[in-house]
Amino acid sequence: MIEKMRKKFISIMMLSLTVVLILIMSLVNLVNYYQLKEQTNQKITYLAENDGRLPQKPKDDFEKPMNPIFETRYFVVHLNENYDILNINTSHISSISSSEALTYSQQVLSTRSSQGILHDYQYRIVENQNEILIVFVNVVNQQEAVRSFFVSSVWIVLASLLILFVIVVLASRQAINPLLRAIEKQKQFITDASHEIKTPLAIISANNEVLELEYGKNEWITSNQNQIHRLNSLLKKMMTLSKMEEDVKPEKSLINFSECVENTLQGFSSLLRQKEIHLETTIEENIMIEADVEMIQELVNILMDNAVKYVQDPNYILVKLYRNHLNCIFEVFNTCPQLHIELDQLFERFYRYDKARSSLVKGQGIGLSIAKLVVQAHGGKIKANYQNNGLLMKVEL
Repeated sequence: MIEKMRKKFISIMMLSLTVVLILIMSLVNLVNYYQLKEQTNQKITYLAENDGRLPQKPKDDFEKPMNPIFETRYFVVHLNENYDILNINTSHISSISSSEALTYSQQVLSTRSSQGILHDYQYRIVENQNEILIVFVNVVNQQEAVRSFFVSSVWIVLASLLILFVIVVLASRQAINPLLRAIEKQKQFITDASHEIKTPLAIISANNEVLELEYGKNEWITSNQNQIHRLNSLLKKMMTLSKMEEDVKPEKSLINFSECVENTLQGFSSLLRQKEIHLETTIEENIMIEADVEMIQELVNILMDNAVKYVQDPNYILVKLYRNHLNCIFEVFNTCPQLHIELDQLFERFYRYDKARSSLVKGQGIGLSIAKLVVQAHGGKIKANYQNNGLLMKVEL
């Protein structure tokens, strides 16, 4: 249990950190992309306002860093209102010829879009009086900068996650230490209380037997004996629950699950007749599984006991055991009114549905908690569903 809690803590922390880092990385990359895009838009706007021409380079102050506008690689195409070519200027880019510039302009005009990206060039169409100006700005460097920044940020995030993982793993023990101490104290309290209570119960039980021999059996003596039996049962279940939470590994062996279920059901036969409960079984023969036989018997006993306690008119219980592909399915169904609760709550310790809180129904609300731990110890799943006017407990091993 302790190791599971530690792994769960590490998983939650790493998932949270991963989400935060990815969000930060995405935001930074978006900001970088839009900044570079805005720089290109500013260049295109300047060229469009100056009829496709750059300002003259300053000849005096060479120590200042070069303005990015002077490093712009671009070409422009002038057309009249009938889309006839007036002028093609490729003097600011060596990789594009006039014929290629003409081809680019024709492709842009065919898209009927006033701006966009075509291959390695961002373009904009500007209509000015009787002329049309198409400005093409090379954005290879910007695209490469975006890709390079993205790759770098990914590596930074991965490296950060690796470092954070090491830190979280090292810190996880300290983080859950208070909880571990609380759990250990709880277990120690249960163990000590059980031992301390057992002796008085044994004395009370012995005294009760003496009273029965001296005065004969009566309702008070019978009531005392029932309460003693109930407390002993509670102590036993609490000790079982405490041991199950210590990550005790099942002593697995190849067992016949079918025989295990049938033998357990035989122990309920007299109680079923007494309560006039109709039991129907569908049990496949010789279903073999690797499991702890004592734990599996306890699991079957708990689910059957729960069904017998809470079955209601028409007092019907159905038990199924079958193979489903590679899994073994064990089901216990009992008729009862619909429970207006989250059914997962039934597996919480000491939980009992309000309508079941009656002196007619004995129990402490621990059984299903133990059943869940048994199933989890075997790597299986258990869940409750309400269907066909009854409660179905389904175990998958």
